[in-house]
Amino acid sequence: MKKLAVIASVFMLASGLSMAQKRPLTIPVQSYPDAYMNSISQPAAIGSDRPDNGVRPNSTTPVNSRGGAIWSEDFGNGFPSGWAVDDLSGISPWKWTTEGSHGYWNGTNGNGYGAAINSTTASNGFLINDPDSANHFTYGQPSGTTYQYLESYFATNAIDLGASYSSLLLEFEQAFRFNNSVDMIVQVSPDSTNWTEFTVQGATGNNTASPDPDQVSLNISGAIGASQTVYLRIGWSARVYFWMIDDMRIIQGLDNDIALTKAYHGDIILDYQYSKYPLEQTTEMVVGAVVSNFGGNVQTNVTIDYDILRNGTSVSTGSFSLPDDLDPAEVDTAWYSTGYTPDQTGDYEVTMTVSSDITDENTSNQSGSSEFEVTDFTFAHDYDDAFDVQVWGQATNGVANPYSHGNVFIPYNAGSSIYAMDVAFGSLTSSGTSVIAQVLELGSSIQDVVDSYESVFDIYPEHINGGSNFFFTTIVLEDEVALNAGTGYTIAVQSEGGADSLYVLGNTGDEDFSTTLYGPYGTGAAVNWYNGWNHTPGIRMNLNPDIAGVDDIVGSNNVLVYPNPSTDVINVLLDKSKYTAASVTDVTGRLVLDLSAELLGTGNRFTFDVSNMVSGIYLLNLQGEASSTVKRISVN
Repeated sequence: MKKLAVIASVFMLASGLSMAQKRPLTIPVQSYPDAYMNSISQPAAIGSDRPDNGVRPNSTTPVNSRGGAIWSEDFGNGFPSGWAVDDLSGISPWKWTTEGSHGYWNGTNGNGYGAAINSTTASNGFLINDPDSANHFTYGQPSGTTYQYLESYFATNAIDLGASYSSLLLEFEQAFRFNNSVDMIVQVSPDSTNWTEFTVQGATGNNTASPDPDQVSLNISGAIGASQTVYLRIGWSARVYFWMIDDMRIIQGLDNDIALTKAYHGDIILDYQYSKYPLEQTTEMVVGAVVSNFGGNVQTNVTIDYDILRNGTSVSTGSFSLPDDLDPAEVDTAWYSTGYTPDQTGDYEVTMTVSSDITDENTSNQSGSSEFEVTDFTFAHDYDDAFDVQVWGQATNGVANPYSHGNVFIPYNAGSSIYAMDVAFGSLTSSGTSVIAQVLELGSSIQDVVDSYESVFDIYPEHINGGSNFFFTTIVLEDEVALNAGTGYTIAVQSEGGADSLYVLGNTGDEDFSTTLYGPYGTGAAVNWYNGWNHTPGIRMNLNPDIAGVDDIVGSNNVLVYPNPSTDVINVLLDKSKYTAASVTDVTGRLVLDLSAELLGTGNRFTFDVSNMVSGIYLLNLQGEASSTVKRISVN
């Protein structure tokens, strides 16, 4: 059983208006494309069914046990005698093999096998279900229109445990890839009649692969009770990719083992959990904890102690408790309003530790943390240090429909405006393409666009990320957009259609459904805005008012200088970098700063310090082989 507990004080937030609006904005995606993301390390473009090799965290966390296996199966003798295959599709049975997927997706076009699972005993065989292969050889390509959902399971005969146990764990190694948000199901029964269902895909996102192997550990104590017999049934209904399983076993678990399996610094149920909050948009923090009982005993008075740190120094502490006892195998989530609002910029971390009335036998899994940053002007969902995919906003197959990628933001406080957006363009983006920077004011849902603001931006090589040193390009809006507290805004970039490709870097793992895409993702391929994706694109709000006051873009040279005037630091953004040297001179022509090294070393932007310069008017000189630009700057 999985339940959600919400601490009552959450509903007493002063920002209740903005938080209450979050869920109505949601319209989940119904039709996932078979390829909408690609590994950022893969240099080549992908076809419609050539997705990335991205890897997500383990779906479940292995826990401590009391000893060896009570029962095990490594498939060394083939498909076990007495087990059953329940292939409801008629074309995609689970089978014993030593080879990986034979599907079309893996680059062989169905003419070869993918890699086998990297399990402990893979060399002596394992089980696989390969709907990609079954669909390809039965229905052919293209997969987006021909492939069917194929439901298939395998089931054990009675597994004799030899005794009753207060705590039992079912463990196995798996490797899989999936799409369409399908459930990967494990059913457990003490009598082959009454079944308890688990899912083991964990947080793995659509079109991403699991770790190989992914170690699954399920607490089946509550499903079995005092029975000395176990029955297992495992399978799914999938249309693409594969699922491999090996090295299954049942072991005795610990009696007392509660774990903090997730810590949150923001409420993902009623609000969004941002990675960066501008100081003018901080609000009272709501923290959350996911607690799991991996043991065999009921845990009473489960308490979470938290500590909020800024730059490593504690600024707020407290504790909250689950409202109910935690049964074996149960998972409970609780939220708590801390009464603390961040009031300074800096790096923040929320650390948590869970405990109960009973002494825990495994203290290694009782703590966790969540990090965020309070910035001067940046509002963000993404974690750029965790970028692992690039997601497209326009297909590479010549489809002319415009596609958009974006994030939803709900400002907490009145008085802010968005002046620009910061975007991390992926390496597969077509140089020379144009994008439309969009700010959409939302009504009751992400499809209810009340007002829209658009600016066109041309992408050149210096705006496109390559390698692992990621950067953002600042797109200055034609007009500032005043933000209303409690109102949702989609911040997005849209391709103009045609064959050009638009990719945005992102990190997988979007638990609060802040990511939005515009395209044919509804029922029947309906084109509109949808969310419910498993990644977060690198698209941020920039609330810096100094950007609006810069000496604007000059001619076709596209050079942006801000803040201007300045007292300390000046930023230079080159939208079309064709310069090889940079310098600052006074009005008489005397050299004050040589900035050539800064220009050449920082791609599409560089920064220089003016705090030691005498107040007055200076000239920023940019020289290139084919053009030169002079910008007037003021130092106060």
